[in-house]
Amino acid sequence: MKKTIERAPGESVASPAHAPDMAAARPRMDWIDSLRGLATMLVILFHASVVVGRHGLEPWPPLLHLNHLFTPFRMAMLMVLSGLLVPKALAKPPRTYLLRKTGTLLYPYLLWTLAYGLMIEPAGLPHVKLWMGGSYLWFILFLFTYYVWALLLRRVPPAAIILAAALLSFLSPDDSKYEERYFFLMAFFFLGYLLARDPGRIAVADDRRLIWLAVPVVAILAAGSAIAGGINYKIELCLPVGIAILLVIGLARRHAEGRLWAPLRFVGRHSIVFFSLHYPLIYGLIALCLALGLGSVPAISAICFVVPAGLCVALAIARERHARLDYLYALPL
Repeated sequence: MKKTIERAPGESVASPAHAPDMAAARPRMDWIDSLRGLATMLVILFHASVVVGRHGLEPWPPLLHLNHLFTPFRMAMLMVLSGLLVPKALAKPPRTYLLRKTGTLLYPYLLWTLAYGLMIEPAGLPHVKLWMGGSYLWFILFLFTYYVWALLLRRVPPAAIILAAALLSFLSPDDSKYEERYFFLMAFFFLGYLLARDPGRIAVADDRRLIWLAVPVVAILAAGSAIAGGINYKIELCLPVGIAILLVIGLARRHAEGRLWAPLRFVGRHSIVFFSLHYPLIYGLIALCLALGLGSVPAISAICFVVPAGLCVALAIARERHARLDYLYALPL
């Protein structure tokens, strides 16, 4: 079985070409993998509930409301976790850094966007927006650009970048994907970078007194999101979202490295497999269910969560055992 190194969502199991890096890699922080796995499963749950709309069905309201509880935090958490890995990545020479991110983020983005365009996108491959993040893979493209910004702005204090991104998000048109959402998530990516630069900063999350502040904040924001039908990418709420993320990080640092979290750590280590494959699997399963006469949306949603997750686990295991399968998710540059 191949060993793995720390990586951001979208980065891959280390290939033989990266063996020199493995020796120098610091010990893994298992809690990062645990949280990444949890957030990844929440993304799959979200798509299992809403993709039915692309087949002319109405999402099941209880499952939709459940998803809305996590809407303010889900993607922001993934960005913070990715940002935590920036200092280690920037320690490499710039050329190595860019090649690595191209192979582990841009390459799978382009490969699976091609597959999506061929199988699902109504406008097909010539559709320009498809290649600009117009599919379910937009998160990986955003993440790649943030890593490029981290290299270009490596001499700029992360706090200044956070403030600039927050201001740009605030000034952007409401619900704009490439303005409001982009800069909102950029702020949280660089928040992770800021926390990682000084171990004392992230240690704040370990203060148990944070629970007394964070739990009511998280509960109010989650409930408000469920009532409002989902609150997301609003920089005005960056403080409660940030507090919620610190709470979850603190809990994970204390509790998420045990055996009970091993399944989520596995998902986190292979997040690129789950991100790449879950949506096409869900889309195809819905079509299959309808063709077989199954019209119950709750049943379809359950199938579209359990089956793709199980298949992704099987494919991730196969990837660990067969090195050639890694080319489906990463290019050893």
